[in-house]
Amino acid sequence: MDKDSEVSVSRRKLLLGGGAVLGMAAAGPVFAGSKHQHHHHGDMNDSLVTAALDCVAASQMCLAHYLAEFKKGETEMADCAQAVQESAAMCTSLSQMAALGSTHLSKVADACLSVCESCEKECDEFAKEHEVCKTCRESCRATIKQIKAI
Repeated sequence: MDKDSEVSVSRRKLLLGGGAVLGMAAAGPVFAGSKHQHHHHGDMNDSLVTAALDCVAASQMCLAHYLAEFKKGETEMADCAQAVQESAAMCTSLSQMAALGSTHLSKVADACLSVCESCEKECDEFAKEHEVCKTCRESCRATIKQIKAI
């Protein structure tokens, strides 16, 4: 498979994966379908939840790319893969805490900010060569922006 077709497949998978994650997040209210009035305490965190989930989806695509590279014997991106895995874990926690409107959100957000900044830096090194790295870097930047807005 040539590099161009690999990138287009990765983009398609990223869009499908991100769409699935967002679709599941958006479906919650539909499945809840209650006849009584709901209080939406977490609405102010919607942008943060979306950014964090986008980061998780981009991280998963990036990790899949790294695994393919590792199978070829390419290990120069190992530190980046570690940073991306950490970012995916923290953004998962961040999205959950933000959706819940947790009183611990600021503590989780502070930790996530540091992890996302590290991931952004690592991905920046490979962003010119690999589209998935660029996408992951941009999703980290979006999450960082949302964290700083809270």
